[in-house]
Amino acid sequence: MEAFVDAVLAHTGVRQVDLVGHSQGVSVARQYMRFDGGTDRADPSANKVRSLIALAGPFRGSDLFGLEPLVREFNLGGTGGVSLFGKIYGIGAAENGSRHEFIRHLNEGGETDPGVRYTTISTRYDELITPYQNSYLTPGPGATVHQITVQDDCPADMTEHANLPYDERVIHFVEQALDPDRGLGPAPCRPVALIPAN
Repeated sequence: MEAFVDAVLAHTGVRQVDLVGHSQGVSVARQYMRFDGGTDRADPSANKVRSLIALAGPFRGSDLFGLEPLVREFNLGGTGGVSLFGKIYGIGAAENGSRHEFIRHLNEGGETDPGVRYTTISTRYDELITPYQNSYLTPGPGATVHQITVQDDCPADMTEHANLPYDERVIHFVEQALDPDRGLGPAPCRPVALIPAN
């Protein structure tokens, strides 16, 4: 990601980028920001990232509907190599467990980086990031955080985890976060079924 962002900065001549991520893509963005040159905690004016817009970002991981302790108890998470859970759901999903070392490492020293504008967009119907509030952030010094739950002011939109990037309301929130001065007006509110009909 570092090489790609550097190429974008060089090609466009801008000093900073905005990142938009969904689910594990948010973890990839945070890894880049925290450890691979995206932000400079000692000198936020040197940050390459201006904002992170996170759709269902596993900031605090997922408790797998409360099953994470069971996964650990029966060593389904494995020790070294690829765990049974990782083989079934993918290594990225396994690393996004709320007690996984990867999440703990990302959150050492706080969940945010100074000088970055964060927008979190979550859904109460998230079946992967559980509880859904694990996609919220605790703002640290020098960071701004705007937290949105899709169902706030629109309970009829029952968008779930996988549909977030395609939801009209979410797209509005992303556009607004990318350009806060644009004046897009209120987000649309249309009924979205929890399970889309064919």
